[in-house]
Formats: sequence, C-alpha cells, structure tokens
Amino acid sequence: MRAYGELELTQASPPQTFVEPISLAEAKAYLRADQSPADPADDDLISGLITAARAAAEIRQNKDLIVKQQDLHLDLLIGYDAIAGAAYPLRMNNVYNFGIGYEIELRYPLNSVELFTHTNSDGSVVELVNPDDYRLDTHRAYVLPPLGKTWPWFSPDVTSAVLIRFTSGYTKDHPFWQNEGRLVMTGMKYLISQWYYSRLMIEPGRISSQDIPNWIEAMLSAGFRPRVH
Repeated sequence: MRAYGELELTQASPPQTFVEPISLAEAKAYLRADQSPADPADDDLISGLITAARAAAEIRQNKDLIVKQQDLHLDLLIGYDAIAGAAYPLRMNNVYNFGIGYEIELRYPLNSVELFTHTNSDGSVVELVNPDDYRLDTHRAYVLPPLGKTWPWFSPDVTSAVLIRFTSGYTKDHPFWQNEGRLVMTGMKYLISQWYYSRLMIEPGRISSQDIPNWIEAMLSAGFRPRVH
C-alpha cells in the first residue's frame, strides 16, 4: 500500500494576491501596447498572459517564481512501504511515495512552514512544532524529523491525515532576478509577445515544448533546479 498526497494553494479569505515578476505596465511597454488609451479588456488579456507565462516558467524551473502559500495534504507521515523496507524517499510528484528516507520535499525556494498537523482516527488534531517535532532544510526545500528521530506513528484519519502549510517562492527583489532570472524574465516577455500578437496555439490545460519555440524554451529553463536525491 502506498500513501498519496495533493498540493494546492491555501484557501484564504480574502484570497491570496500574487506579485508577478512582470508588472502590467512593464508588459504593455514591451508589447508597445501602452501608446493608446487604456483598454480594460486588453489589460485583462495581458494580465492573464503574464500569469500564464510565469506558470510556464515555473514548470520548466521546478521552482515557485512568486511568493505563494500552499497546502500539502498527505495520507501518512510514514507509509506501509517504509515498513516493507522500501529505500526511496518521499518525492514531490503526482504520486507521493513514502519510504525510509523520511524527508518530505516541498516546493523550492522554501521560505517557511506555517502549519504542520496530523489528524488521528478519532478526529483529534495534533500540531507538530519546529524544532521539537520537525526541522527545515530550506536549501533543498525539505521537512525532516529531528536529528536521530523518525516521524511519529499515529492511527490516521481515512485520507489526507497530514497537512503541511508552507510559503515558497521568490520576491520581486530577490537576487535570482538579477542573475539567471533575467534570462527567464526575457523568455517570459517573448512568450507573452508570441501569445499576444500571433496567438500561439496551446491546447487547453497543456503548455508543452511542442507549443513553445525552442529558443523561448531555453530561456524559460535557464537555472533549472534538478530534483535533489
């Protein structure tokens, strides 16, 4: 048996607001779309393209390029695979595999963990506290048990018994944007221009290398962060 998980933006009231690396004014200036009176519909379109270009870059970067708070829901802290002696760690992917590595990989760059809880089968919620119950490795975006310890055993609720709420992403003034991020941002601008002027064809819900020219792909991928094993 394997445990599974799901990653989603934290549902907040009011909803989270995001600071995109490219502002609407910057994008309009690049597109030369700031020469005429403002068109709200056109502004909405460009704003959407900025968000889409940033999301495309995040996929290729394996990083969060804006600051966002996210919730990782897991079935267990240690799955049955660990009991069987499986030798692979939990990884951030579509399927979460639990093994004796114990590390839980969050999103990079990891800024902080705001909440870490598990829910028992009787409905009681236990909050884990740093550093007594867990520790952070922000260099690799890991959450790990304290040194020399393992995750606590508990009788979990049916599903999604574990919640890890964390904040990740670069601020707009982060040094990343003055280094390899400059090439990434240029690639984002090129992509926005392609979408805006030529209506680059993309299938709903899919942004792949078949849809984006190779030279833009190379820019968006600059500084790609490989998974750490």
